[in-house]
Amino acid sequence: MAYRTFVDSDAAYWQVWDVQPTRIEQRRTDRRHAVASRWRGEERRTGGDRRQTSQRRITLSSGFSEGWLTFESLTEKRRLTPIPANWDCCPEAELRSWCMRAKRIGKTRNGYVA
Repeated sequence: MAYRTFVDSDAAYWQVWDVQPTRIEQRRTDRRHAVASRWRGEERRTGGDRRQTSQRRITLSSGFSEGWLTFESLTEKRRLTPIPANWDCCPEAELRSWCMRAKRIGKTRNGYVA
């Protein structure tokens, strides 16, 4: 994970880092649903979902599975997707531009929510 800082035109200090999720849910939908198929007999699968994992997996919104840049100042947090190439060595003016385009994340009592 790369990390950078910059100061914007309003003299606000920003921290920037990339997030590349590794434990995301790969399934887009539950495959155990009724589908018109050739099989007309009784359901052969029994019990609950047999797929098991020892780690909690999350489902990401569209476009976030490849990662994003997080911009954080003292007063707000933003996300930009996709991660721009060479963001970790680009000029600060470019970081400022991307920060302005990044989506603001609302703050809740327990943290941030998109």
